[in-house]
Amino acid sequence: MKYMKSKYNIGYDIDDKYVITNLVTNSSIKVDLNKKDQLNKLFDKEFDSNDRTLNFLLEKGFIVEDDNKIIENLRKEYDNIVNEKEVLTLNIMTTYDCNFRCIYCFQDRKSKSKISEEVINNIYKFVEKEIPKHNKLYVEWFGGEALIYKDIIIKMNENLKKIAIKNNKPYISRITSNGYELDLNTFRSLLKSNLVNYYITLDGIKYYHDKQRKYKDGNGTFDKIIDNLLQIKNNIKSNHFSIIIRVNVSNSSFQYLNEFLCFYNENFGDDRRFKLDIEQVKDWGNNVDKFKNEIILNNKVTEHIKQTYINNLNSKIIKNGTVKQTFFCQAPQKSGYIILYDGSVHKCVMALEDKQFKEENKIGRILENGDIFIDKNKESKWINEKSNSDCENCIAFPLCLGLQCIYNKHFLKRPCKNIYFLVRDELVLMNKENLDNITELHI
Repeated sequence: MKYMKSKYNIGYDIDDKYVITNLVTNSSIKVDLNKKDQLNKLFDKEFDSNDRTLNFLLEKGFIVEDDNKIIENLRKEYDNIVNEKEVLTLNIMTTYDCNFRCIYCFQDRKSKSKISEEVINNIYKFVEKEIPKHNKLYVEWFGGEALIYKDIIIKMNENLKKIAIKNNKPYISRITSNGYELDLNTFRSLLKSNLVNYYITLDGIKYYHDKQRKYKDGNGTFDKIIDNLLQIKNNIKSNHFSIIIRVNVSNSSFQYLNEFLCFYNENFGDDRRFKLDIEQVKDWGNNVDKFKNEIILNNKVTEHIKQTYINNLNSKIIKNGTVKQTFFCQAPQKSGYIILYDGSVHKCVMALEDKQFKEENKIGRILENGDIFIDKNKESKWINEKSNSDCENCIAFPLCLGLQCIYNKHFLKRPCKNIYFLVRDELVLMNKENLDNITELHI
């Protein structure tokens, strides 16, 4: 039988090896670099049905009988996510206030905004009604700064966990925070109630971070955040949590990136519970005019990290890799909602401040009886029943299924850029350290 090379294979060089990864199965194979052409020609070979190499390549997805069958399976996965019955996904914003005054913040802070007991009880009623229809409950906590009212989040997280346990459903949650109020006791309380994923933002070294991410009284915040993180690292023995430290890199801070990488590696590089997510500063909203000169338009940050990593200057920096996401953004999911402190229901965090689209983003309201009133016309603008053919032909389709940032793609009409190279570079970063564990194909 004639087989074909999967359209979702991607090849790249690491040291003296050539590696191919199949993005559907997340499997990788390697050969010596001088056998690259020989390996690529192998995919066009007519195989005997008893050929061991054939069976291996078929099992791992590197060759297929028909790409259409793979795409059809991915379409089913897409449908399962959009019509999500597996996971009930909520993003709860307990406040729109913040204790920081970051110079590039896209949010319009609302001082003293705070979720009411009425809205909290309505959320409990909603989850009680909806959770029997799903297999899991997943909650993200967001703000403003979510931990301004950390006692509320601790209590809500505990109660949501109790509701899930009563219904024999697993519950996990995640929080996006500036980390300033994440002291050791707060962390212990949150972790106990299954808040296991933490997303903390830094802006690089102390000098630059304190220049950009000031406390509301004008003082720096770097030392307090780092002390909190080190307290967690040194005093929490559990391995059942993940802290992702996001670093926003601008044109001005780029020159300090290597210094920060060394700092991170020295303090957190030996702890697999901590991961680093380095992002270039992007256009996220209203403040972009006064910050537009800081936006990096090319790929120099990724290239720098890649080169630093390959040269072994920091062998513990990147460990995330390119893997399928456990949870997609709630916007394209029928059972995914953002519930604001005032009880209004939205689809996208980024669109909350968009003057053009914020009304389309506000799709409903949570009611006193725990029901959610939904404007179906508005909701339909965020949900596509079928995957896009352009996305299906993209190398990254098995990773994101075309469901990454509906706001950017469908509302702002911003096409994905340099996807092939971004995926390739992430794989190089991920597999550099893992190279010895990749199966070598002997040809």
